Amino acid sequence: MLQSDPSNPANKLAQVTFIRQQMVLSVPGALTTPQLSKIRKESPEDLSEALTRLLSFYNNQLNLAQEKRLSSFQTALLSNEIITRYWYLKFDEIAYVLREGVTGKFGKLYGTFDAMTIHGWMDAYIKGERDSVVEEQALQRANAYKDSEKNFKYTEEELEGVQKYIEFLKQFSGYTEGIKDEVSKDSAYQEYRKQYLASRLQPEQTNKAS
Repeated sequence: MLQSDPSNPANKLAQVTFIRQQMVLSVPGALTTPQLSKIRKESPEDLSEALTRLLSFYNNQLNLAQEKRLSSFQTALLSNEIITRYWYLKFDEIAYVLREGVTGKFGKLYGTFDAMTIHGWMDAYIKGERDSVVEEQALQRANAYKDSEKNFKYTEEELEGVQKYIEFLKQFSGYTEGIKDEVSKDSAYQEYRKQYLASRLQPEQTNKAS
C-alpha cells in the first residue's frame, strides 16, 4: 500500500514501487484486477485507505496552490464517493484514470484538482476507452468460442455413445408408433363391433313391432 509520508525512507521506497506499478498500467490489464465492490466486501477499511492515499499521491504531484487541491477531508469524502458510484470498476482502473487524467488525456485540469474534475475523467474513461476495450474483449471471446466449436471433435468413445443413443431413439420411436397402431386397430374393431351389433338388433326390433 502507498505510504503518505515521503520523508520516511521506507515510505520513499514504497512510493518508488508504486510509481513503477503505475507506469505499466493498461486498460486490459486493469480489467483483470479485483472489482471495487469485491474489495469493499472483503476489506472496506483497507479499500478506503488505499484509495484515499492514491488520490493524495496525485493531489501532491500537481503544482497547484493549496486552495486548488483537495483537502484531507475532501480526499476522504471523494474516496467514498468513488467506491459507491463506480463500484463495478476495478481498483487499477481508478489508478489508470488518475494517472492519465493528470496528463490531460480526459480533459484539461483548468488549474484545479477536485471532485468535479475527477468525476469528469471517470465518465470520459467509462464512455470512451473502457467501453471500446470491453467490447473488443467480448468480440474476441465470441470468436474464440466459434473457433473452438468449429474445431471440436468427438473421441471414438463419444461417437460410439452418440450412435447408441440415436439407435435407442429410433427403437423408442418405433415402439411408440406400434402402440399408436394397436390403439387405432382396437378403436376400429370397437367401431365395427358396434355397427355389427346394431345391424343384428335392428331386424329383431322390426319383427317385434310387426
